[in-house]
Amino acid sequence: MVNGHPCSCVAEAARTLRREEINAASPLALCSFDTFELDRYPAEPEPELGGTPRDYMGKVLAYCQRYANSFTPESRGLMFIGSAGLGKTHMALAIADTVLNRGFDVLYTSSAALAAQLGREHFDRAAEDPWLDACKEADLLILDDLGTEYISQLTISVLYELINTRMLCHRPTIYTSNIVDSSIFEARYTEKVASRILGSCQIFKFFGTDQRLKRGGKR
Repeated sequence: MVNGHPCSCVAEAARTLRREEINAASPLALCSFDTFELDRYPAEPEPELGGTPRDYMGKVLAYCQRYANSFTPESRGLMFIGSAGLGKTHMALAIADTVLNRGFDVLYTSSAALAAQLGREHFDRAAEDPWLDACKEADLLILDDLGTEYISQLTISVLYELINTRMLCHRPTIYTSNIVDSSIFEARYTEKVASRILGSCQIFKFFGTDQRLKRGGKR
């Protein structure tokens, strides 16, 4: 302790542990803005965009860099949607890397892993749930691959509790999902959950072709 406050080395140790935790669950070490390769996106016009996916994704990249470099715990949430292999997780983790380096607490989980863990721990609603508390309290939560988790009434209930708590505390969340149709999203998560997710986020749709196929199966 220094003058009644935790030493800066404590915060540094906490960030190191959080980075190790995220690395264990994701390719964080491989995902930065510098390794986000725009030349993997098509240079041919996309009718829905009125331009090329490469130019469009360049603008998304620039926005996300500004977001990460100016991040505060009151920043708006983000949602990245699009087909598999378009760089949604990479972009989310690049933001996480920068925000971690700036000293904020970032927590990453896939939606499937969150649902599985909460399904094991949350049947007794009276018991304390440290994992859920950590998800609620992180400066930035990344919830990856919405749509891959097993859906049950428990999942919906806990997801609503998590999202609503973070909204009330003005804590941002970054979501990624392969679901691009809002009506399908609402049917899966209920109107109550879907409206909170979609209404609290700046939404970006990713365009292009599966980059993992181009890399021979690598993420």
